Amino acid sequence: MLNLNKISVLAKKIIFAEILNFKIIMKGMVLNYFVIAIFFFSASVISCDTMVEKKDVYVVGNRLDGQNWVATLWKNGVAQTLSSNPSGSYSVYVSGSDVYAVGFESNGSVDVATLWKNGVAQGLSDGTKSATAFSVFVVGSDVYAVGYEYQTDPQLISVAKIWKNGIEQELTDGKNNAKATSVYVSGGIVYVAGWEYNGKQLVAKLWKNGVEQNLSDGTYNAKANSVYVSGNDVYVAGSESNNKNYNVATVWKNGVAQRFTIGNSDGDATSVFVSDNNLYVAGYEVNRVPVAKFWKNGIPKNLTDGTLHGYAQSIYAYDTTAFIVGYETDVNSVAKLWENGVLQKLSDDNNNATAFSVFVKE
Repeated sequence: MLNLNKISVLAKKIIFAEILNFKIIMKGMVLNYFVIAIFFFSASVISCDTMVEKKDVYVVGNRLDGQNWVATLWKNGVAQTLSSNPSGSYSVYVSGSDVYAVGFESNGSVDVATLWKNGVAQGLSDGTKSATAFSVFVVGSDVYAVGYEYQTDPQLISVAKIWKNGIEQELTDGKNNAKATSVYVSGGIVYVAGWEYNGKQLVAKLWKNGVEQNLSDGTYNAKANSVYVSGNDVYVAGSESNNKNYNVATVWKNGVAQRFTIGNSDGDATSVFVSDNNLYVAGYEVNRVPVAKFWKNGIPKNLTDGTLHGYAQSIYAYDTTAFIVGYETDVNSVAKLWENGVLQKLSDDNNNATAFSVFVKE
């Protein structure tokens, strides 16, 4: 059925006026002209429809529910609780009609690395040792997740891990603490970002099909938070401390570091995305308090005004729009989504919530 609301009032008046005139003047041609008018009318509707882009914005994070934080998915601002148990979610990916999220869920004794597919939980770790998944990526029927799991001997050493379709692979040997924080698959190659302690400092790392590459030299603390691949270029976002002991927001492109903050206060690059040859980075920089911000091609834009502590955690570029999620915190934490810097609150000021990952699907 035709929807007349999709055409301007003027256009409707013109169409129906023309039909009426021919009914009066040329009764023998009423049917022919009516068909022509309806064709024009329908074409106008189709044209209007194609101009309206429908997109869905998915965000994952955590909300305080009573005494417990619980993993939460927002779709277009509407919250869905992923678990009623103490839990957290840190990454979201949409493939076709399927929505994937990863994080952890408590089994009452330890945190279990968990994958949710369309809201249904699947444990990635066996539940005997504490574990968490930080990032998820889907290619066809293959689902990749990365994170860490603590080992029991020696205790309190975290091992960086990747799970492919639920099957785990260790990225580090368990001699030093390590965590895998982000995964990206391109051209059949699996890229994982993270860090490992070298006995003195944290070393930012990139694993390519399980083979590690140091991004920092171990002189100062460094960590990698996010990896993105565009063509032949590999981008990793994170931070590296300087000789003033400040963390500097850093992006490594093909292993070469580029600084995004000046190093007179702490900063961090938490997420990286490339679209139409534009480089988008989310993070924060301390100016008395942490200020959430993002960079487009190295040019910074503040998302918060410095009144409260602000953190940008994830960025996704869709056409010319940058979607960023994070949170501001004072007494309570408020989960937030920004579209090109324009704020949308995902939670209210009276209830604690945080947002860690965003994905946009047409």
